[in-house]
Amino acid sequence: DGGVAYLYSASTMSVANSTRSFNIAYSDGGAFAADVESSLVCATCLLLNNSARASGGAMALKGGARASTVSSQFRSNSAGANGGAVSIVGLSDLALSGGGHEFVNNSCGSYGGALYMETANNYGVLYRTSFRQNSVDVAGGAMAMAVSHCGKKKEKCEFIGNDVSSKAGTGGALWCVNL
Repeated sequence: DGGVAYLYSASTMSVANSTRSFNIAYSDGGAFAADVESSLVCATCLLLNNSARASGGAMALKGGARASTVSSQFRSNSAGANGGAVSIVGLSDLALSGGGHEFVNNSCGSYGGALYMETANNYGVLYRTSFRQNSVDVAGGAMAMAVSHCGKKKEKCEFIGNDVSSKAGTGGALWCVNL
């Protein structure tokens, strides 16, 4: 897990004004993976051309991990399963704040070309976020959410040119299901 860093057991990491590119994870989180209540902050970062064989081409959050990003870009990341750019599972949280976030040309094999959320009892915040030209094979060209008891706040977001490549696929921009 985590081509650049793997955060575990309540560890913390902050990254600012940085580019992380061409990293590979043989499981989750091409650049960063956070697990077991760890915390990650990315401010004005570019996550470019990272890949994960499983989920979260650039970033994977699980086990109650939390991440906050400010004005960051996720470009041309890929995952074999879910979340071409970011995968969030298991009571984890993500806040995209400060505006100026871009998810461009990310892809994955199953759900959520840019962003995948499968979790319970969390709160996801997306503010001034652009999802452009992301693609997926099954559902949610830009974003897929399979959630229960979850708040999802999306303000001033744009979805342009996102795609589901399978003829049986659904949700060119968004795919949502409550568990």
